[in-house]
Amino acid sequence: MKKTIVLFGMLVLLIALVFPVSQALGTSNAPEVESYIVKLKDTAPDSVRLFSFDTSNIISEDHNFYIAESEEQLDELISSGLVEYYEPNYKASLMGEVNDPYFSQQWNLMDIGAHEAWNYGAFGAGVRVAIIDSGINAGHEDFAESTIAQGANVLDDTNDVADLNGHGTFVSGVIAAQRNNGKGIAGITDMVELIPIKCFVGKDTEIKYVIKGIFTAVDDFDCDVINLSLGIREDLSSFREAVEYANSKGVIIVSSVGNGGEDKKFYPAAYDAVIGVGAVDKNGDICSFSQFNDTVFVTAPGASMYSLGISRSDSYMTGSGTSFATPHVAAMAIMAKGYDKSLNSDSFKQLLIDSAEDRGIPGYDVFYGNGYIDVNRFMECLTGRPVLTFDGRNATANVSAGSSVTVDMSTWFTGQDLIYSLYTNTAKGEVQISVQN
Repeated sequence: MKKTIVLFGMLVLLIALVFPVSQALGTSNAPEVESYIVKLKDTAPDSVRLFSFDTSNIISEDHNFYIAESEEQLDELISSGLVEYYEPNYKASLMGEVNDPYFSQQWNLMDIGAHEAWNYGAFGAGVRVAIIDSGINAGHEDFAESTIAQGANVLDDTNDVADLNGHGTFVSGVIAAQRNNGKGIAGITDMVELIPIKCFVGKDTEIKYVIKGIFTAVDDFDCDVINLSLGIREDLSSFREAVEYANSKGVIIVSSVGNGGEDKKFYPAAYDAVIGVGAVDKNGDICSFSQFNDTVFVTAPGASMYSLGISRSDSYMTGSGTSFATPHVAAMAIMAKGYDKSLNSDSFKQLLIDSAEDRGIPGYDVFYGNGYIDVNRFMECLTGRPVLTFDGRNATANVSAGSSVTVDMSTWFTGQDLIYSLYTNTAKGEVQISVQN
């Protein structure tokens, strides 16, 4: 196996790390741990020592994150004086379950106004989104015209991102399944470039792979948006550091808040740099499984969702979970980045606050967060202009004094002349129409 040799130093006296390993691992109620995430110091101590790490034990050389596979290996690293900090390599879990095949309308898109927002033409062209998940069924018929990068499998350091679970394909379908192709479902931003980063095979994975996936998304693929439909109950410095690094690079990170139907927090949704998403059902009610606490920033559809499956190239599935609410907000981040690449997480959060529909207790609450997403209103806030919506016969728009609305009608009619007229019962003064073929 290929080895990476790391040259470090060794302190003669250890002052900062005098506590025993067993003390640092927490109480007996903590989850069972088999390995440890180790952050090594940037500067080498005075005396030189060599350590050899298998490639499988490297999370990120650039960011000094490694894995100690045993307490003995951890003790050896600690005794060298190389360690800045270490913590358990806990398990992270996906936040949604895919079940029976189902073909039906997508109530979610109508409910959040995505079909109206499409009139802005914000389909994600030129934007890259990392789906850090279980991989992707790239051969699905509803991805036939999609842009899908080779991606990365951080489990074994290959490019094999085949989805054996279905979760990653489901999430990716909500974001980028092709529209208007006469097949399956419609994704919200089907011109985005999908970057599948595989770090799950089953429902759980070691958190080191998620951390490695974040660094990979930023450093290797220069992603604009990261979707993390997953969570962990423990607050780890290494996980926080990876998230904050991505945020510092202008990446918008969206995550599910969890499926326990309780007030306990999950990470990364609990980090300030991350937009936490709760789930709402088709009746407008908070899903019984959706966490309720101050990590909920906004809510989105998350019950009886329809997306792509993995059993065949034409399989479709139904699923529920905050995992599947999350890609709705990730798609909005893609729209925002497509409009203005300089938009960061803070700007995006403010747009969400300004555009969300307030539900539940007036103002912020721990169930709906800042409200239920409204994609059409979001695009109005983002662009500063209203959009014309078309129902097949009539088109309407709310236009304030001195403003304008631009309409692309190229897809409305095929092979026939367009006869149009303007009617308003509110406008005063001059109303003008400018037509360009």
